[in-house]
Amino acid sequence: MILGHDISEMLTKEAGDYSKSVLSALFELGLSPKLKGFGYTLEAILVYRQDPRQSIMKDIYPAVARLQSPGISPAQVERNIRWAVGLAWKNRDEAVWAKYFCDLHNIGQRKPTNLEFISQIAWRIESWGTSSGDDGNDKEKSKDLSR
Repeated sequence: MILGHDISEMLTKEAGDYSKSVLSALFELGLSPKLKGFGYTLEAILVYRQDPRQSIMKDIYPAVARLQSPGISPAQVERNIRWAVGLAWKNRDEAVWAKYFCDLHNIGQRKPTNLEFISQIAWRIESWGTSSGDDGNDKEKSKDLSR
């Protein structure tokens, strides 16, 4: 259960295959489903996907807060996402993180910001379709981005 919701319940409310791929990516990257930030991150990625031009502070965090129980503020959403990403970063598997963040400069030296994390996961899942991304062309995809 994440934030009092059954995972399958959450997935039926969203675009199924995409949501399952995001959920799988979050698990693979080491985010703990026991943290509030896990559910907030999942929802933030789904909100971001609707319109990537949205402001994370003005649009995404407030939208995620509205999806939660009353009394959750956008600041709490931001802080919980930052905490979840920070813990996953601290305990990361370098190879797994490189798969998702290989085109971000200095990612090996610093934790990604919330926006970098959300946008990169959303973009990777979208670019890989709804597969796991293990098609062997990850480096080729990131090379195309850097041009």
